[in-house]
Amino acid sequence: MNCSQEIVFSTKSKYRALVSAVAPKTARQELKNYDHCFLGVSLENNDFVTGKLIATTDWIARNFEKYTVFLADSVHRINLQIDQDLTEDKALNKALLLARRFIDDQSDIFQRHAKT
Repeated sequence: MNCSQEIVFSTKSKYRALVSAVAPKTARQELKNYDHCFLGVSLENNDFVTGKLIATTDWIARNFEKYTVFLADSVHRINLQIDQDLTEDKALNKALLLARRFIDDQSDIFQRHAKT
């Protein structure tokens, strides 16, 4: 018995991804020449909620052969230190925990486009 099932949503996503800016502007036409891109994820940022992340990774999969996800966990510790007045160690531990939760919660999204 196969227990794996694909979940299909019958509604259209309210999010779509597009390129709004490229720096320098002259490089915009060169995007099509690249087969690999980086997706930088900022923890606790509403731009990386599930719906937006699906739209983003779908766009990336249509435009690039592969992508690397950069999860800014150790950078996020600085935000936590400032915003929550945490010590460096506590901020780092919390940032690493947030990163682990993000990976656990969103890994199916990234697996959708994984090449086997």
